[in-house]
Amino acid sequence: MSFIKVIQKDEAEGRLKEIYEELIGKHKGRLPPVMQCMSLHPEAIPAVAALNRTVTFGGSTLTRPQEEMIATTVSVINECDY
Repeated sequence: MSFIKVIQKDEAEGRLKEIYEELIGKHKGRLPPVMQCMSLHPEAIPAVAALNRTVTFGGSTLTRPQEEMIATTVSVINECDY
């Protein structure tokens, strides 16, 4: 349960609705809670997503699948749902 006020998918309008739809399309029909927590400031969502891609992936000699496996393993260890 989140303690951060969020705008739910079915309540989203305008630019936030567009951003949610893009996220859902990229995440196999799922809206990541880590992105939804920024719903009160919609323009932060694509900026944080871009920062995450830049910092997390592509900055090493590992392949993208290897980086994804490491990220998944760390999430499991941290008991992170996303």
